[in-house]
Amino acid sequence: MTRTASIGFPAAWDIAEWETLHAKGERPDRWPYGLDRLDDRYDLRTVPLSSNAFLPRLWTRRSERQSVAIGWEESSVFRLVASRQFEHVVGGVIWNTDPPVNARDRAIKAVYRRALRQASALWCLSRPQVALVKALLGLDSPPVHFLKFGIDTDFYRPTPLPPQPLVLSAGGDRDRDIPTLYAAMAEIKAARPETQVLVQTASDHPVPAGVVRVQRLSHRELRDLYGRASIVAIATRFNHHVSGMTVALEAAATGRPVVTTDTPGMSDYVDEASGRLTPAGDASAMAAAVVGLLDNPQQLRDLGRAGQHRVQTSHSTKTMSSAIGEIVAALPD
Repeated sequence: MTRTASIGFPAAWDIAEWETLHAKGERPDRWPYGLDRLDDRYDLRTVPLSSNAFLPRLWTRRSERQSVAIGWEESSVFRLVASRQFEHVVGGVIWNTDPPVNARDRAIKAVYRRALRQASALWCLSRPQVALVKALLGLDSPPVHFLKFGIDTDFYRPTPLPPQPLVLSAGGDRDRDIPTLYAAMAEIKAARPETQVLVQTASDHPVPAGVVRVQRLSHRELRDLYGRASIVAIATRFNHHVSGMTVALEAAATGRPVVTTDTPGMSDYVDEASGRLTPAGDASAMAAAVVGLLDNPQQLRDLGRAGQHRVQTSHSTKTMSSAIGEIVAALPD
């Protein structure tokens, strides 16, 4: 008998619309994070997760519980655990190891930690974060696994390097270091004025002269920009959850070297064979790494090919969903 697995997504996400846009070639993967690829192992269902905690009257008696539910990050794990609908809840931890920013954030993290302790298994996308999560949850911690993040390698495909050099940066999570990125881009533009520089960000930080800023891009628009780029640069603040890894893998799948900040865990996604890692907050080191690659077209091509091979073999949503499947398969019936 095929085992049933329920995938929890925020209720605000329109999964049917995502599927439609994917079919039109506008979005990667049929479901977010490629979790639809678990369908080769399980009878999959989606569960809409309200932004409010489940009310006790919605809870299900133990005898009526379903088999297993999967949540991508801790807020989804919390809601799946709180629903009491599932024998097993499995999911990821991303933000809970960050220091709380205020009293409300501290309280939310504490509530999530109680739910995480009730999960049957957890994963982190950062190898160094595994030990932090185990220490945070203490003796009551369930098994915590390192899961290599993956992207849709059917959507992000290799393209030839462009004749006109373009340095691209994209992404806007809260650990992006826009001041350092802009300072590096300004140095690149000063050293190589013929190089185009484009940054996708919603930040209102002043944009240096010669740098083009766009606020938002669709998945397809970003994919097309990877194809026009020579190098992708990502600057982040120190963090343990590998901010920037999605853009790094998407760019590498396109055959583009990545120059990014060397934070804990990033070396599992970018290394010296496929890009360059530079110290946090060091704009000049990032600029020098980018300019050095622009001046060496053969190395640019070699790094791009190595990155593409690495993503294809180890960082696709197919390989990631297979690893999630192994975590779920190890759970008791």
